[in-house]
Amino acid sequence: MGIIQRLSTPPRAARRSTGFAAADVSRLTASLATQSEFINNTLRYQLRTLRARSRQLCRNNAYGKRFAQMVVDNLCGPSPFILQAKVKTKRGKLDDMANVRIEAGWKSWSRKGEADITGLWSLNALWRLIARIWAVDGEVLIRKYRGPEYGQHGYRLQIIDSDRLDELKNATLPNGGAIYMGIEMDAVQRPVAYHLLKRKPVQWSTNTYSRESERVPADEILHLYLPEMADQGRGVPWMYAAMMELVHLGAFEEAAVIAARVGASQMGVIQSPDGGSQMVGDSTDTNNNPQIEAEPGTFPMLPPGYSMESWNPKYPDAAVGPFLKSCLRGIAAGLGVAYHNLANDLESVNFSSGRIGEQDERDMWMSLQSFKIEHLIQPVYEDWLGMQILLGKLPFEYGDQRYYDVRFQGRRWTPIDPQKEISANIDAINARLKSRTRVVAELGEDFEDVVAELAMEEALLKEKNLTPAPAQPAAPAQPNNGGNDGEAEGETETA
Repeated sequence: MGIIQRLSTPPRAARRSTGFAAADVSRLTASLATQSEFINNTLRYQLRTLRARSRQLCRNNAYGKRFAQMVVDNLCGPSPFILQAKVKTKRGKLDDMANVRIEAGWKSWSRKGEADITGLWSLNALWRLIARIWAVDGEVLIRKYRGPEYGQHGYRLQIIDSDRLDELKNATLPNGGAIYMGIEMDAVQRPVAYHLLKRKPVQWSTNTYSRESERVPADEILHLYLPEMADQGRGVPWMYAAMMELVHLGAFEEAAVIAARVGASQMGVIQSPDGGSQMVGDSTDTNNNPQIEAEPGTFPMLPPGYSMESWNPKYPDAAVGPFLKSCLRGIAAGLGVAYHNLANDLESVNFSSGRIGEQDERDMWMSLQSFKIEHLIQPVYEDWLGMQILLGKLPFEYGDQRYYDVRFQGRRWTPIDPQKEISANIDAINARLKSRTRVVAELGEDFEDVVAELAMEEALLKEKNLTPAPAQPAAPAQPNNGGNDGEAEGETETA
């Protein structure tokens, strides 16, 4: 009876918790965290290192540089964030005169030498630079300068290196607030001021530079970063989840290339009969060891007793390519982009798989565009508009919310299958499920501008006594093999 009872009890190792298995503490989970840390405490000690490594990867790692360029190209494009004024009259109609004045003033301020405090860059160049810094550093600091002394528009911007926002400046304030990594906050963690180092540190040792800082009010600073946790006060480089994989992959590629070079350069090793005699060669290496120079189609004659040991390196190896692809897929997942775009590898991409990857990635870019517009570009516009009204550049009433009704059009992409998407849009418009304005906006254009261009074309054609040729309907698409939407064997067409 005792034996039966003992056997009916499951072994200790086989017992299972009735709670969350991921929370069990055992030798198999010993490397996992059991307690969480306040995000600002983590960033206090790790942010500088993360930022330095992210910058290094974007300079020296091909895939890191590629990712930074992808961010700039997809967030901004050739004409980033085009202003489209939508101000309406009190009767609810578009105020064409006000919209023209706003767009003309913004275009004037966007020229080189106007928006940038240094006078070196145009506003479009600033948007691109901000996008790159945002991805590489995880955050961007922009200081606003307002007043008639700052150019004809009285408003300019300055990009400040995030190294100058001192992570080592931390304190508890008597009013219930605190200073977290250079940002002074009140009791509800609303930014009050930013403490900026007057000199950018050459080295991080406190003995090599002065830590004298300047307290800048928060209403003069725009701090752009993506929060991932509550109470987070600083931004994290976007590549943090893929950094280690990028480093290991770079080291592996370097070792593989060097091994392949050695294998291609060295034919073999000459072994002496007694290990001590000296052979006379054609030349010597850096250690004065004799070498025999070989040419294609020739065979060197070795002295009696010497033998040639063949050299058969394993690199380049056929398994290197698949291994690199596997690593890059994990890196692409950590960066949130499609593998074939990051690796520039279209070898195994067909139309359908490319379309799925492109759609998912484009949704991410549009989400980031919306975030940048809401937290950076719209506030900049509102500050700029206020200064134009105060300086008399725009004859509007200060504080009238109607003049804030503008839209910034982000970069959009060519349809993956233009014929099908245009036909679908026409059907949606005819069924009153979609407006022409929305269709044109999805193409990155403004409907009012398109209508104005069409009217101008018609007027010009009429003036020249020309009749536009009627648009020809598109030829029907030819059916593919089996109707499998472009997935036939060997097809590599991509978006």
